[in-house]
Amino acid sequence: MSEEPRTASSTKPTPVQIKRSSHFSSGHSNSNGLKSSGLPTSSRPSSSVIQSSSNLEQHTPSAAQSAMKEHSKDELRGATWEMSPVDLAYALSAKAWKHGVSFDENPHDIIENYDTHLLETLEPHLLASAEKLRQLMAESTPPVDFPDHGHPNEESSYQSINNFLQCCVAAALFASEMENGPGDHSYYSKLRFAEWAKPVSDGVGSDDSLKPDLVGFIPRETEDSSGAISTHDIPSKVSWTLSDAAREEANHCELLIPVEVKRSWSELIAQAATYARCLSFASPVRQFSLVLAYQYKAKELRFLVFHPGGLTASAALDPSNSEHHIDILRLFVALITWETRADAGLPEWCDETSSYLPLKGNDDGVNLRIEEVLHRSLALRGRSPEVWRLSNRTQDSADHPFIPPPVTSLTQGKRPTSSKRKATEEGDSQRKRKKKDTATQCGNVTQNSSAATKKPGYGKPVALKRFEARYVRQGVDTQPNQVFEDDIDIVSKFSWVSRRYFNAERNMLHDCGDSFGVAKHYYSSVVHHKEGLPVTNHLFLNLATFWRVIEKDDAWKKKDPIKEYRALRQHVSSFCGRSLVHVKTPEELFNTIAHAMIGYWNMLRKGYQHRDISIGNMLRCETAQAKASLSEVLAIMLRDINISDSRKALLKKLKDLLERLKIDDQCKGFVIDGDLAINLREYFFDINLSEATSRSGTVEFMSEGLITSVKMKEPYLQSPVDDVFSFFYSALWAAVYNGDYNELGLPNGLDVLRQEIASETRTRAVETVVERVALKANNYGDFLPKCQAFLRSWQAIIKRIVVDWAAIMDKDPEAGTLEEHFCTFYERSLLEYLELLIEMYPSGSE
Repeated sequence: MSEEPRTASSTKPTPVQIKRSSHFSSGHSNSNGLKSSGLPTSSRPSSSVIQSSSNLEQHTPSAAQSAMKEHSKDELRGATWEMSPVDLAYALSAKAWKHGVSFDENPHDIIENYDTHLLETLEPHLLASAEKLRQLMAESTPPVDFPDHGHPNEESSYQSINNFLQCCVAAALFASEMENGPGDHSYYSKLRFAEWAKPVSDGVGSDDSLKPDLVGFIPRETEDSSGAISTHDIPSKVSWTLSDAAREEANHCELLIPVEVKRSWSELIAQAATYARCLSFASPVRQFSLVLAYQYKAKELRFLVFHPGGLTASAALDPSNSEHHIDILRLFVALITWETRADAGLPEWCDETSSYLPLKGNDDGVNLRIEEVLHRSLALRGRSPEVWRLSNRTQDSADHPFIPPPVTSLTQGKRPTSSKRKATEEGDSQRKRKKKDTATQCGNVTQNSSAATKKPGYGKPVALKRFEARYVRQGVDTQPNQVFEDDIDIVSKFSWVSRRYFNAERNMLHDCGDSFGVAKHYYSSVVHHKEGLPVTNHLFLNLATFWRVIEKDDAWKKKDPIKEYRALRQHVSSFCGRSLVHVKTPEELFNTIAHAMIGYWNMLRKGYQHRDISIGNMLRCETAQAKASLSEVLAIMLRDINISDSRKALLKKLKDLLERLKIDDQCKGFVIDGDLAINLREYFFDINLSEATSRSGTVEFMSEGLITSVKMKEPYLQSPVDDVFSFFYSALWAAVYNGDYNELGLPNGLDVLRQEIASETRTRAVETVVERVALKANNYGDFLPKCQAFLRSWQAIIKRIVVDWAAIMDKDPEAGTLEEHFCTFYERSLLEYLELLIEMYPSGSE
């Protein structure tokens, strides 16, 4: 099964109303949604920033949210699963890795690999916990009540479900105390719920005005003049991520568990998905996002776990039915077993400003600063890549002052970051604490608090217990090279990889890393948020069955949905620069592409096909990086007796052209991101040419042949000729999006092209550039018209090569000869590109 094509949008995000097909993507973005045709498309790019609601642009929340919910349904179609409450509780519960079990190549993660004694030891107390729950429900103010035929509307059910959830937390803590005694044993020991139904204080793009019906949070505490601590029962504000300013507000809480109430499960899922998107954006390498949902008409409560393989829900449980209380409490008790952030699916090895990486041998690590977030994905499902730029600078200076890590214009936006509190501040605050009665209550019974008697604004918020990142031993499966030199500049990429591509990028980077046009590779690993526990979504799928909650049409009744098992992988490489949209001149653009095309060739000659060339996967570094000499590489190849004479003739010409262009060991252009790469030798061994259906890429940059084959559902062999077209479309994109224009300054013709190139009208944009008369600067800007002649000639070259490639394929070549055909046709494409570069820019390489 192939990975589906993914989408990308502009590197210059412009806030617009989200269309159904939008993937919140940017020039680096690679999402995974599909329209019914089988191909995704992107609307014009949209701003996707976690930000304060007060600073957002005006728009129509209902329309944007409606579109976003429809988009969420599309993403989750065929990926909604259901598990028994028992199985889901054990999948969620705190775990430890069993000794003697290994997470090997092409792994499969199962619950039997884990020690789940924390939940197992509480099982005997569930009956008493259920009795406690019924007692608390009766004592709640007002008593928890669920009408026989459900509530008449959504709002009328808020109080009942809120009070019920409060009682569930208290009853789950009661079970924990029966086993462990009183004390603060749990990460969620102070979890509370409250009715909400008003906007969250920050948002993600068009999800900025989301209004969860209820919110799960941990109350803030305030300190009075005597040092006494008081707890606020209900927050005044909640945010997906607490900024520094929010942390200074006494009653501003982090939203931990959104709760949604609706009449229809399909609508509940769509709305809950918008909350999961925000939770994932706030903590982008989290293992899962939890949302609670209540269908008030049927009185059905479900735990919804969103993960990179879609959604896994608990079976429906009736809170009014005492026979269901043990299953409901088992799920809450699973949350109470969480003792650390990692148990809750959150990383312990990084915080908002820094990240630990393993030193050589993986027994210890070093804490590096996150200088910049180069890419962030907003996809609910799929690879969801996250890319950070890291450095080992530990002190600020005039040249390198500390700035919280921004998200560049290449990405989805940024989230508020918080500078770390000093340990001494926390220590002083802890020593001052004099706890008052803060016993957990149910319903609307508030906790005893001096806050009620204090004058407004008298107290100050207690310094939060800041999470401090610590080293966690990672699942390094390539030997870590020494990366920690003075003023090191490296990139850490995370991606949820499927089983099929589990080792694709690791192997390609290991074999090709540090070749000309390829980033230097330091190591790859399977991410562990907690010592010994690989981060996967497998436990949420193994025992799940398909839940047909979104798919209503007949077509889906005939399909057998496939579970998307994914694991979180990390790849650490050298920093290779920025997007091609930022080049200064056309000559700089086309020289950079030449370097990147050589990088692709280095991968191809070592047996790998990249299969996802796009504007986001090519970078330019202003300072050239030293690489292995191309003239020496080619000299060795020319002496290789296993290479045919016809191919050697091409290589000899390539060597001569590179010498004329003075391209040898100083590289400025790079191809990155190999998570869809294939090993050609393995691929050709398995392939049946008449049935070839494996295709991948980013749709805006895929060849017309690839796009047509997907739409027509016809066999198609994806070749390097298709990838050459992807280089062409990436160059066109870089030229069209070059230049900073404000809303009024963008020329009309360029504005139209930017819309067309990111949609199904791409062909029209190409025709405008390569087939019309000379473009004028007053209508298309200064940059694009200067690229027109080169792009026109380059497209003509590619079209001729496509005709010749089709002739080869018509002869039905044997699989054993395909690798040479792949190499020779790409080398011919590279040769003719370099010849065009010399013709257009005779001064040679920059």
